[in-house]
Amino acid sequence: VLSFSAQKPPAISDITASINDNEEVELYWQDAPEAIEYSILKASDGAPYTFLGKDVQSPFTDTGFSIAAPACYEILYDDAC
Repeated sequence: VLSFSAQKPPAISDITASINDNEEVELYWQDAPEAIEYSILKASDGAPYTFLGKDVQSPFTDTGFSIAAPACYEILYDDAC
């Protein structure tokens, strides 16, 4: 069965990032209603976004972070629909 909704899904909210004692980035967010899996992507040094990994809840740790290379993150999710 194929299903879809005309309603726009809610955005992920309260996104924060911090650097832990191991100099890794920890990403935190408020889970979206009905989200079943999150995909985390990263762009650095002007490169396009690349896939880092999947998780079922916050937080996510980027173990490949380098202070020398500023980074941007994108968090996407799949919902039950």
